[in-house]
Order: sequence, then structure tokens, then C-alpha cells
Amino acid sequence: MTLTLIIDADFVYLMNNTPEEILEKDLLLNKKANGTTPLMNNSKRRDRHDIVVDILKTAIGGIKKTNLMHRAKLSHTQLKIYLHVLNDNGLLENSNGLLRTTSKGLQFVKIFEALNFFDFPMKENDC
Repeated sequence: MTLTLIIDADFVYLMNNTPEEILEKDLLLNKKANGTTPLMNNSKRRDRHDIVVDILKTAIGGIKKTNLMHRAKLSHTQLKIYLHVLNDNGLLENSNGLLRTTSKGLQFVKIFEALNFFDFPMKENDC
């Protein structure tokens, strides 16, 4: 059995640019498309990883906690839990009342999005 990996131009772009360059371009394209910060597809339930990436992407330039809560579509209780975990793991920092994604957080987003290029079926019937 042979495993063939097809690498498209987007994947190559992702691997050859810094997380900041990729996310800035992604933010710019998504803001032009729908006027909002990019969040995961709202037609499905988000898992924890999707929510973490939404928070990290939204906090790239710095954002207040209330604005982050609204943009990430989380309750105050949910946001407190995620912020605690992200701060403890060095993915997000709080400076001067603004939450900012750290370089470690940007690296996490880059890796997560690289893995999302592989479109795995959710059910055996989808193959």
C-alpha cells in the first residue's frame, strides 16, 4: 500500500511564511469578505481546538476581554476557563488590560491550520 501526499500551493505558502504573515493575510482576506474577524464555520459545533484558535486569532492585535467574549461567541464563564488555560500554557498574555496572542500562540495556530488542510471524513460513510 502506497500513501501519496498531495501538497497544494496553500500548504506550501503556510510552511514558508511566518505565523504573523499568514494570520495578517488571513485576517485581511476574511475582513474584506464579510467584515468580521475570522471564526470557524458557524454551521457546525466548534470543538475545543476550534475555540482556542478563534480566541488566539481574534487576540492577535490585542483586544479587551469583553470584545473577545463577543467576537469568539463565548459566555463569560466559558471565556474565563479558556483564558486561564491559554495563559497558563503561554499562548495568550494580558498586558495593560489587553489580551494578546504570544508567539507560542501564533505557532499553535499555524500548526493547527496546517493540520486542517487534511480533510478527514467525520464518518466512515463519508469516504
